[in-house]
Amino acid sequence: MTTNNTNSITTTTANLNGFFDSHNISTDVWFEWGTTSNNLYNRTTNVRNNSTSQGRVSRTLSGLSANTTYHFRVVAQNTHGVERGQTRSFRTAGEEETGDVSGNISCDRSTVDSIRIAYSFSNGENVSLFRGSTRVNSWNQSSSSGTILDSNLRNNQSYTYFLRNGRSNNSSLIDSITCQTDTREEVINEDLSIRRYVRSLDDNGEWVKSLTVSPDELIAVYIDVKVEGNNNAYGVIIRDILPDGISYAGGLRVDRVPFKGDIQNGVNIGTILAGERRVIIFNARVESSESFQIGVTRLTGTAFASANKNSSSDTSIVSVVRGVVAGVATEIATGFTNNRFIDFLLLPLVLTLVIFLIFKKYFTIISGWMEEKRAVVLNRNSSKKLERIRKLAILKEKLN
Repeated sequence: MTTNNTNSITTTTANLNGFFDSHNISTDVWFEWGTTSNNLYNRTTNVRNNSTSQGRVSRTLSGLSANTTYHFRVVAQNTHGVERGQTRSFRTAGEEETGDVSGNISCDRSTVDSIRIAYSFSNGENVSLFRGSTRVNSWNQSSSSGTILDSNLRNNQSYTYFLRNGRSNNSSLIDSITCQTDTREEVINEDLSIRRYVRSLDDNGEWVKSLTVSPDELIAVYIDVKVEGNNNAYGVIIRDILPDGISYAGGLRVDRVPFKGDIQNGVNIGTILAGERRVIIFNARVESSESFQIGVTRLTGTAFASANKNSSSDTSIVSVVRGVVAGVATEIATGFTNNRFIDFLLLPLVLTLVIFLIFKKYFTIISGWMEEKRAVVLNRNSSKKLERIRKLAILKEKLN
């Protein structure tokens, strides 16, 4: 059994619609209606008797009061019992109202703490969606369609939504529907994955796991949370622990939308549906150079995600580099005289000259010794050559 939306609403009349399936059993079908949703048994339409088919059923109400809200539902009865469709409502037009705005809403999806409403409307300006008397959303256009998620609700609770042609909860009713959140079950969530990245805001670089920065630099932290399994994660808490040397600098956003909360103590981002992901971004600032020693300091930040009995964490690293001269004067000596010209140009030249003078005598001795060795070798070679010539001369005389 399905109760469909109303159409052809005037100040005194409205057309009720529904759908039923008799399953080839003789079935009587009618509508119950009234001005309250608690008791709809005292007013009924005429009965459609002994139907053995399925399809739409419609009845027109007349003699209604202007600018009044009515509730209704479709009812079917056969040998198996009585079945009632969901309760819907409509509001008759006021005497001063003109035009016919059309539209409808339906329950699209629900969790233990949220309901997603599918909506569509046309030919109306300033159409609004209400949960009871609370406006959930409004549109400044004549027609639209889509879905809207209403969250932070109680589990196993019924909520009635109203699509109205106006900004107040007394505006003309276009359509209404009652939806119910799911019953909370104690389930262990599937894998809740989390990834933590960082980047510098000075150059808007890429999101990375390890980043090198300077003191006083502004960075951003990116936390990606996803439910990998088939079960939803309820009441997901995200917490980020910043290391000493880095402080929180605001700008907290969840899915690009500004979010109030303390990310260091933990923020509740609600339900993450199975297979879906949420993104948390915030800014942080590296402390001044006085907070770091000369050289490189590695700082590790940790992000945590928890829901029910499941939790996970991930880290990223920020390496802070502080040089001996970091753009400001320091009291640490950078040479013998703390003067760059003397320490890095004049002193090296003087030292080189001293080394040359000290070793000049040794260079001369070594050079003389090498010359003597060269003369000895030359004399030896000459003696050998003369000896060969002498032997050849003796051999020639013997042959003659």
